[in-house]
Amino acid sequence: MRVDGADHEAICLRCGRCCREKAWFEGEHYVLPVYCLHFDPVSRLCTCYDDRLHRSDVECLEISEAINRQALPADCPYVKKIRGYKAAREDWEGNSTLVSMLARGEIP
Repeated sequence: MRVDGADHEAICLRCGRCCREKAWFEGEHYVLPVYCLHFDPVSRLCTCYDDRLHRSDVECLEISEAINRQALPADCPYVKKIRGYKAAREDWEGNSTLVSMLARGEIP
């Protein structure tokens, strides 16, 4: 699916899950319950959206890269029609090894 400009923005649900921190662990992408510092929970928008891809203090992915890295939730409009898309996992609490390593700061 290729969407550009206003159409690209219009399909975003503003759920904010793509703005949550992620961890790559044992071949799986996990979405963590911590939001990027630039995510505004009231507006549900990024406060540095226009220049987010050019800043050194932001780890945003372009949509195509997020899709390739399987970093988006399965119900995200950008991926829900992609056959075979494997979404980022949101069940990180169930992985005790991952939880321990996050608590010790061993996974950034």
